[in-house]
Amino acid sequence: MKPAIPLLASAMLLALPLPASAQEGVKEDDFLFFDKIEEDAKAVPKAPEPAPAEDKVEPSARPLPGSGTAALRIIALDVPDKSFAVGKLTTLTATASQRGNRPEPVVDFPGATVSLRESIDRAAAKLIAANPKFPDGITLRVEPAEEYHGHERDAAAVATALLLEAVGTGRELDPGAVVLGGVGADGRITGVQRLATRLRTLEGEPPPVIGVPMVSEEEVRDLALMNELEVLVKHQIISMVTLDDARVLTEKERPDKVKQAMALFAPVAQAAGSTPLVSLLKNPKFLQRLKEVATLMPNHLSARLLLQAATGKLPGRITLATSRQAILKATKPFVDATGSGGDAKTIKIAATEAGNVLLRLQPKIHPTVERYLMAVKAYLRGVNNFLDIRTDAQYAQMRYKAQVELGRLLADVETEKQKLDKTAGTTE
Repeated sequence: MKPAIPLLASAMLLALPLPASAQEGVKEDDFLFFDKIEEDAKAVPKAPEPAPAEDKVEPSARPLPGSGTAALRIIALDVPDKSFAVGKLTTLTATASQRGNRPEPVVDFPGATVSLRESIDRAAAKLIAANPKFPDGITLRVEPAEEYHGHERDAAAVATALLLEAVGTGRELDPGAVVLGGVGADGRITGVQRLATRLRTLEGEPPPVIGVPMVSEEEVRDLALMNELEVLVKHQIISMVTLDDARVLTEKERPDKVKQAMALFAPVAQAAGSTPLVSLLKNPKFLQRLKEVATLMPNHLSARLLLQAATGKLPGRITLATSRQAILKATKPFVDATGSGGDAKTIKIAATEAGNVLLRLQPKIHPTVERYLMAVKAYLRGVNNFLDIRTDAQYAQMRYKAQVELGRLLADVETEKQKLDKTAGTTE
C-alpha cells in the first residue's frame, strides 16, 4: 500500500515554485541551473522613439571621419518560452548618417527600454563634452541582431556608447569584443541583470574578451564559488569601472599590456581542453601563468578568481539570487517525485539527496537565505520521518502526529519564502 502524503504534492509545489520542465541529465553537483525570467514589458516599458532627424541634408563643418559604421557584441538573454534564460551572443550593428547641424546626436535603437535610453543619453552627453570636434547632426541607427526585450534593461548601453564614439571619432573597434552594462549619472558602468546566467549558459566559440561591470563582480565570483570554474577558463572575463576601461577592451589595437595579458591567458583555455582543471590548479606552471596575467591586468577576473580558487581563498558567499536558485534546483527532483505521485521509496531517495545537496551548499549560502534553507532541510527530514513510519493500524496515531508536524514545517517554509521574496524585491 502506497502511503498517502496529502501535503507533499500541491503544497510543496506552492512553497517551492520551480520551472515546469525538468533539466535532463543534471548531476548532483552540477549547478548549471537556469533563471526564470518574466517578460517585464510593463515594469520596464519601451522608451519613446527619438525625435526624427531633419529631412534636409546640410553640409557640416565637422563631417563623419570614416565610413559611419561599426559593430560590437553583447550577451543577450534568450527566453524562447518565457521560462528558461540562456545567454546568447548578439551583434549590435551601428550605421551613422549626418543630417542638419544639431550638436546632440540622435540614437535610434529599436526596442530600447527606458533605462537603456537614459543610459545612452547620459553616455552621449559625456562623449560630446569630451570631444569638442565631435561631428554634428549625427543619427546613429543601432540594429540588434535580434529583438531587444524588456528584461535586458540597459545591458547594451556601454556597447551603444562606444559605437557612437567610434563613428564620431573614427576609432576602430574589434567587432568580436563583448561589453555589458549601463551608464550611471556619474559616468561609471552600472550592473547588468543576471550576469552569471549570461556567462554560464553561453555556448559556441568564445569571444576574444568579455567586459563586465565591476559592480557585478560578485556574480562572476558565484561561478567560482559554485565550482563552475570551466566558465572562467573558457572566457577572458574582465571587469570595467568606466567607459575608459571599456574603450581599452574594445579597441582594435589594444594597449600592449592588455594584448600581452590576453595572449598569456589564451594557452590557459587550451590546456583546460585536454587536462582536468582540478589537476591544472595544482600545477605550478599553470598557476604562474595566471599570476602573470593578473599582474598585468588586476581586473582580469578569470585569472584572479582561478588563482583564488586554487589557493582556497575565494572571498565571501554566493549572492542572494544564486543562493535562491541553488536551493530551488536542489529540491526540484523531490518536487517532481511528489508531484508525479511517486512511491515512498522514490520520494525518500529524492528527499535525502536534496538534503545532502543543501548541506553542502549551506556554508556558501547568502546569509539572507539561511533561514529559508534551514526550513527546507527540516521539512525534508520531516518527510523522511513520516515515510519511515509503518502503515499498520497500530501506528495510525503516530502517522497522524507526523503528518501534523509536516504541516507545521511546510508552513515554516512558506513563511520564510515570503520573507525572502520581500527582501529580494528590495535588492534585485
